[in-house]
Amino acid sequence: MIVEADRTYSGLIDWNAVYRKYYQLDSIEHRLLNYLQNPCRITFSGFGEIANRLSKLHHVHFIEYSDSMVRSARREFPEIAKISNANIVDVLEYEKTQVLFVVCRITAYWRRINDLQKFIVGVKRAPKEIIVVDFFHKGKIESGGALGNLEFSEIKQIQNTEKPRETSDSISIQLATVHGSYTTDGKSHAYHEVRAFYDPNEVRYYFAARMDGYGVSVEPPIVDGDPGFTLVLRKRANA
Repeated sequence: MIVEADRTYSGLIDWNAVYRKYYQLDSIEHRLLNYLQNPCRITFSGFGEIANRLSKLHHVHFIEYSDSMVRSARREFPEIAKISNANIVDVLEYEKTQVLFVVCRITAYWRRINDLQKFIVGVKRAPKEIIVVDFFHKGKIESGGALGNLEFSEIKQIQNTEKPRETSDSISIQLATVHGSYTTDGKSHAYHEVRAFYDPNEVRYYFAARMDGYGVSVEPPIVDGDPGFTLVLRKRANA
């Protein structure tokens, strides 16, 4: 079965089974817990199972744009305090929480500068103590072979969008077509879709220029072995 990009999260693939088989969920959980101290309120977009694990100690609002993934989360992850069906960038201004995690490759679907702009507007209207967002690294796009935890048959350049100007806070997005496959429960699922790749320095400067009151840093990827990076914004004590 081949799943087109617009049907990838339609329920044709059991993504929770994929995540359990192909990803080091314990490592991801441990990494995110390291950003937290006391029990807190978290807005979370990413793997539902990670949201469920964090819910053992924290109040988590899990936000997912796929109808199928929302139904799956409500069925499989009863410890999550709240589950909503929405695009995370559209609802951030309503999220009065202390922590924001947008992780596990959600930004691969931020294919326009408008997504970044809406994200920044949202967090400015509802500030957080800490914001963690992971991205694919556009300098690590490869053709064939392994990419992160998965084997891809092809990755090719489509286009550059929003080409950077000669300023320190410009940003560009590299779009690539990704062909891949998973095997779960003896069934093989092939898919292809378009994903967005970013430059870590451009992302860091872009956010630093627009997020007054936050310290901005770039750290290793959340998912072990991913060709990516993690953007971390920490609110300054005097902000």
